Amino acid sequence: RKELELARTSFASSSDTEVLIHLYRIHGHEMLQRLRGMFAFAIYDSVEKSLFCARDPFGIKPFYFNDCDGVFSFASTVKALLAGGVDGGEPDPAAHVGFFVWGNIPAEHTLYSAIKPLQPGCFMEVDSHGVKHGRYWSLADLFLYENSGDISAAEVADLLSDAVRDSVEKHLIADVETALFLSAGIDSSVIADHASLNRKTPIRSLTLGFSEYRGTEQDETVIASDSSKIFGTQHHTEWISAADFTESLPNILAAMDMPTIDGVNTFFVSRMAHHAGLKVALSGLGADEMFNGYSTARDVLKILDLSKRIPGAAPFGKAFRIFTAPFIPLLAHPKTAGIFEYGNSIARAHLLRRALFMPWEAARFFEHDFFREGISSLESDLIEDERQISGMNRFEDKIAYLEYRRYMQPRLLVDTDWASMAHSLELRVPFVDIFLADKVRGFAAAGRFMQKKDLANTANRLPLSLVNRKKTGFNIPTGQWLLADAAPQLKARGLRGWAQYLYLKSAGNGVPLSDRFRKNVGVIN
Repeated sequence: RKELELARTSFASSSDTEVLIHLYRIHGHEMLQRLRGMFAFAIYDSVEKSLFCARDPFGIKPFYFNDCDGVFSFASTVKALLAGGVDGGEPDPAAHVGFFVWGNIPAEHTLYSAIKPLQPGCFMEVDSHGVKHGRYWSLADLFLYENSGDISAAEVADLLSDAVRDSVEKHLIADVETALFLSAGIDSSVIADHASLNRKTPIRSLTLGFSEYRGTEQDETVIASDSSKIFGTQHHTEWISAADFTESLPNILAAMDMPTIDGVNTFFVSRMAHHAGLKVALSGLGADEMFNGYSTARDVLKILDLSKRIPGAAPFGKAFRIFTAPFIPLLAHPKTAGIFEYGNSIARAHLLRRALFMPWEAARFFEHDFFREGISSLESDLIEDERQISGMNRFEDKIAYLEYRRYMQPRLLVDTDWASMAHSLELRVPFVDIFLADKVRGFAAAGRFMQKKDLANTANRLPLSLVNRKKTGFNIPTGQWLLADAAPQLKARGLRGWAQYLYLKSAGNGVPLSDRFRKNVGVIN
């Protein structure tokens, strides 16, 4: 805005939306290179009679569209398009099968073949001649860096601290009070440390506790409360029980745009923020992807290593899986049967690590032709993933790309959006920031690869009990809550039961059950 004002642009309001309009008027689609943060917007150009649509680089905010018979429709949810009279067309097999494989709808799809997501880092220009697609930022390019000069560890520490602090400060800018979600993890605590410095009034922090976890290592309330005292935040804790979940389940299903096995935790903490009168909050989402916080890289490496221990086994991987799949669940996780079939490439090994149901298991849910069409499309997605990571030098970078593309974008960010917006809460994610990402990749180019300990070192007041705590993630006892339900599919193992429950329940909440779904399929544990 200041830059535009210096260029003699006259503003009629204090709205950030007006800044976008003036940027477009001056720079056209090149405006996207000048933006920082989350966005999904459309600008109608009354001079050119055209519509310009864009989505932020990481896909923090959703954008869905339908282009059919000369009519272009768009919205932030699939349900909104359907409510507006858009014909979704036939069920998309890749989306329905993909839900069971990944636990969420894959990034390229929706449950409807005629409704598509605008991909992260992309834009569209729509006029009477049709729709023209463009890309202004590529996730893969973030990991395609050339080695640069050396940089000392001390320089990296200072620059990283500055970059993290800058992102937190920028995400705190708002016309209303901004709070933060505080867990017993490093990510949210780093945000709390930076956000609470040099404040005239204490910032509010929120923590959820779950009755089933009280007194166990998964109970985050004690450490979060202790941390809040160190940071000087105005802290609030709310306890959630099975009864709360049962009572809220209809609202959760109604708010969930498309079925996904995550998001319930964000739903409850966002509800807590709403009850506290808050409109904006900060979350630590994205730190694990940026600072290699997950065990995924180690796990995928083990899968690749195990698959190579028997020379020549790869061509017989499918036969091994078919032969062992019936009895392996008696000894180990059902996915173990796919070790040789899926351990022959990084993208496929990553699927084996992240999958909820393996494809041969998901096949039991659908009629043969529908499943084959869906799994074929998902295989094409895997091939494209393998192509995208082929030019990356470091194994860890390849895994990071897959984590962003197959886990954070289509699940964590999607879930964060619907679960927070259900309570009119704007949930901001300082670790999903293009400026910070560029800085971290710059360090990698200089041979300094960031880990969680580097992130922890950017804060000066993290308690040792938190830094040394074993990573547990933001878990929620969904499985225990659902076991009280009489539905037989809920007796399945953990999130697998939750997925089967969601798919069946979603039919009554604006989400189509494929007519190819085998409703009488037995429980898959």
